[in-house]
Amino acid sequence: MLSKASANTKRSIAATHRRGAILLEVVIALALFAMGSTFVMSVLHSAIRGANTAKLDAQASDLLVTVISEVHMGVIEKVDAGPSPFDAPELEGWTWQVSFTGMEDRLDMPQLKRMVVSVRNEQQEGQHEMTQLIFDSPYAQKVLPVQDIQNQIPAEVPADLPAGALNGLGGLP
Repeated sequence: MLSKASANTKRSIAATHRRGAILLEVVIALALFAMGSTFVMSVLHSAIRGANTAKLDAQASDLLVTVISEVHMGVIEKVDAGPSPFDAPELEGWTWQVSFTGMEDRLDMPQLKRMVVSVRNEQQEGQHEMTQLIFDSPYAQKVLPVQDIQNQIPAEVPADLPAGALNGLGGLP
């Protein structure tokens, strides 16, 4: 039979082991919680950064279309321009640039030009570009109401005007 002192010692050792196991469980649980929290925070950070990038990309696309429309309407001249900031205060940090190159070497149409519009934001690396072929002739310089265009059409169609350029404007071929 064991003495009382040795039985108490065995119980004390068993209790110490149980307390040690509980402490180990708590430390492991805290480590798992910390790793899980770190993972969730990194996923959340990536999602927020992705949403901001998507927002800037969408705004850049809208601004590209705006600059191209202004070129077509004659608000921006069909000459190389920029980089220039946008006028609106809410577009601070955004700049645009337009460049034109002729297509004479590739096509036998001196009126056809390649327009490259670039938009850049100082918060984002890189730039957004859109390229478009435009017809640049004295007959397509300004956007006017149809009546004004019909009044400016010469009685005879110039020989250098491409076929179909005046379709829908007063019935000329």
